[in-house]
Amino acid sequence: MKDTYMISMVTENKIRVLQRIAGILARNRLNIIHMNVQEMSGEETSQLSLTFESEEKTTMRVVQQLKRMIELLEINVSNQAPKIQQFP
Repeated sequence: MKDTYMISMVTENKIRVLQRIAGILARNRLNIIHMNVQEMSGEETSQLSLTFESEEKTTMRVVQQLKRMIELLEINVSNQAPKIQQFP
């Protein structure tokens, strides 16, 4: 059964970090429902939040793959992601 998960990450603000994260999600056949990226203090780090639907096993595999990235400084996972309200 698929649940909605939100992964919040703090990464180094470097070229190709977002591309590498998207590649990991694509290899696991996950579609991003919502994404938010913002620079944190200074230009050295960024906070990235992703929301997607997945099974728990797949989500944990993705988290383990993300943790191997050198640029990843912090990662938090929640399956209590808020529902995204869409307006017509």
